[in-house]
Amino acid sequence: MGTIGTDLVVEYENQRYLHNEVDALGVVLGLAAEHAPAGSQRLHVITRKAGLVVFETSVSVPSYRAWLRDAGESAAVQATLGFGRLPGYDAANVQWAYDNAQSATRLRVRLSPLLSYTVGAEVGLFDYSLGLQARASAPLWAGAELYADVVQRIDNTINMEPDRPFANLRLRNGLQTLALQQSFWWGPRFFASVGAGLYQYNTVGAEGEATVFVPWNADSVHLRGRVVHHTDSNPVLGADNAGSASYRWRMTPTTWVEGGLNSYTDGSKGPSLAVTRWFGDTALQMFARKGGGNTFVGLELSLPLTPRQGIGAGLAQLSGNPRYVLPVRTLLTSATDKANSQRPGAVRPIDLSYKSEVELLNSGRDTPDYISTQLPRLRESFYQFGLALMQ
Repeated sequence: MGTIGTDLVVEYENQRYLHNEVDALGVVLGLAAEHAPAGSQRLHVITRKAGLVVFETSVSVPSYRAWLRDAGESAAVQATLGFGRLPGYDAANVQWAYDNAQSATRLRVRLSPLLSYTVGAEVGLFDYSLGLQARASAPLWAGAELYADVVQRIDNTINMEPDRPFANLRLRNGLQTLALQQSFWWGPRFFASVGAGLYQYNTVGAEGEATVFVPWNADSVHLRGRVVHHTDSNPVLGADNAGSASYRWRMTPTTWVEGGLNSYTDGSKGPSLAVTRWFGDTALQMFARKGGGNTFVGLELSLPLTPRQGIGAGLAQLSGNPRYVLPVRTLLTSATDKANSQRPGAVRPIDLSYKSEVELLNSGRDTPDYISTQLPRLRESFYQFGLALMQ
């Protein structure tokens, strides 16, 4: 916390409210507005992830405090609301009251279910392999994390046993990932995250993701890639080299259309189109992907599997998955390919182990128009979670 003239500056990093960064922002905005020194005119709140600044939210202190207390018309607050990728003030001029605060958390453990399945196959109505993934991560320096994924299989149907039809879909036990991830800004509109290490049990290599925020609106360009080398002759399905480039058109703050070109894990290449609609913290996506002679269409459900308010700061912290994805797809038949058969390895897009958009950019919900629509939730999160911190 600090001041610059009559403005109050607050920087924070959220590891507790994993459904949506708006919840953490609401707590910070509310506490800062209520405790702002007399005469404060504007509040600048800097959101950090992995020690990096990811965006700044600013608002008039008197307007926000009045709206927070009487829940009146929000138009006056919206008129003073500001948003930017990087701080809109000169950090060298800030008079810090509390500086260089360090997180007490040194180890974060996240649990997530894993499900590999087939539906309506020639040999079974529904076959599955169910497991649990534990991710342990430790912050190192600004933008850097060391993380490891360990998988324990819980159950599977007989058709996913070794030497059975879907043996390649059976989850494997053991160390799935051990990697070092570094994220960084390259200018105000280019955000990148790259990692190197062991992936998918038996490959070593590198993964990377870059987000380019276009200057003319809230749209963005997304680049993803992976280059790996298999260390044995038993590769995991989908663990091959792959890449994609896409453009995301934000029709509204909660509706996206994304078109791209892909190099899939089976070696095929082709276009893709996806429409995503957010319902609160749950997203539903319709997609179509073409690779070589195969075209798949399907649905993807994305939802948080962790409490809205998780465990507070401590030496170790346990949470659930902030963004669990469950897809279902089917092969689009044609005059030359009339059999809607199971092709588990065909036209699989790149699936990064570390998804920087989820981990650092609020699952893509980090645009000015989105934040401006979340004023009711900002107020709600303050009264639900932040008010207790004032008592």
